[in-house]
Amino acid sequence: MDAQFSIPYTFATAFLTGGVALADFADGALTRPDVLALAARVRARVDPEVDARESRDVSPASATVTLRDQSTRTVRVWWPRGRGDRPMTRDDILRKFHDCCAHAGRSREFADRVADIVLTGGADAAGHLCELLRRPA
Repeated sequence: MDAQFSIPYTFATAFLTGGVALADFADGALTRPDVLALAARVRARVDPEVDARESRDVSPASATVTLRDQSTRTVRVWWPRGRGDRPMTRDDILRKFHDCCAHAGRSREFADRVADIVLTGGADAAGHLCELLRRPA
């Protein structure tokens, strides 16, 4: 649970793997030496300028990486994906839904069927969805 709220762990995971998924918080992932080594080098701080300008609901974030040659690269994200000017695409939502289903022990087929019912809708969608969700994993 602590890793979910650890900026160093989450940043290191995203930096090394290109993203963060539920599996990154499973017991085996929490002991990855490469992630832990990078997380130990991450320093989180509040930017007073951003803090004064933005609400604390979802603040912008920036990351500055210092490379071996001491040069730096900085990236600022004003909105997390899914908020503000960065809406999630249909593919983003489906990828996240499939990840959640897998984490819950549901098959890819189950996830595809639920997604199809939800996305195509129709008069009988709610009934079909309830029937599908009643089935054991």
